[in-house]
Amino acid sequence: MERAALPPLICPDCLTLLERTDRAELHCEKCDHVYVKQDGVDQLLGSKSEINLSELMIQDEVSDLYETVRYTVETSKKYHHRGLVDIINFAPPQGDVLEIGCGSGTFLALLCDGEDTRTLSAIDLSPGMLKYANARLTAVDPPLPWRISRADAERLPFEDSSFDYVVARGLLHHLPNPRIGAQEIARVLRPGGTAVIVDPNRNIISTLPRFLARGTSHFDSDHKNFSLREIKSIIDGLLRVESLKFWGYLAYPLLGFPDVLRLKWLPLKRMYRLLVGFDDAVSKVPFVKRLGWGIILKVTHPNGEEVIVES
Repeated sequence: MERAALPPLICPDCLTLLERTDRAELHCEKCDHVYVKQDGVDQLLGSKSEINLSELMIQDEVSDLYETVRYTVETSKKYHHRGLVDIINFAPPQGDVLEIGCGSGTFLALLCDGEDTRTLSAIDLSPGMLKYANARLTAVDPPLPWRISRADAERLPFEDSSFDYVVARGLLHHLPNPRIGAQEIARVLRPGGTAVIVDPNRNIISTLPRFLARGTSHFDSDHKNFSLREIKSIIDGLLRVESLKFWGYLAYPLLGFPDVLRLKWLPLKRMYRLLVGFDDAVSKVPFVKRLGWGIILKVTHPNGEEVIVES
């Protein structure tokens, strides 16, 4: 069987197709710009990107904490994996798959393991996160074509209608311009394709803790917290909501953040099933379920038609 080809890369500045040089660099003939490869990752940041440097610095710094604490503590690792599986079950990946904001790559192994996944592409802005993501996927060595690149979520280095499935997990609230991020998701998603958007849910319970966390070592002062109405307004006219679910209640802060909350005095191993069971039960209660810390949206193009985004 012929091996599938990864969607081609384009210059993020002029949108011209890039060509791979003999030195494994990418060259834009129109701009005459060369995009280098660093630590096995193509560096596809152009000159037109608006980068939040303080947010980028925080993501680089917390990447080590994620790897040495968050994803090594047994209860946290188990809880986060459960959440990733929940996304897969909610909206299974298919065809050419893209993860925007892949972080340290914890979701990539699950995405490339999907029976219907043909190719896997991923981008992130943080070199610290990409270091772990590239190492993680290299270690897995999936049998399908895959590629991780450093790129701006507001200027994706891909042609229009390149992907059947796009996942943006915890992305939009980090962007300087979330609406532009949503436009880019719509632009690269093929008609009839599926996108999954996971972002914070602002409500009476989550507002104060997130407000207090802003400007700390884990959260930039520009860190956003969306209500459901705000998320819908961000994607309005670009993507149509097929289904949504709220998630994360008591188990979310207690199990998910050992790098932020030092709760060694709590017997979390013994409490794990109780906490997860409580969250599952609350997620099924009308109105009360809206108090979740996060929202998952499964979206498509309106009427399955290609969305034309103004440049």
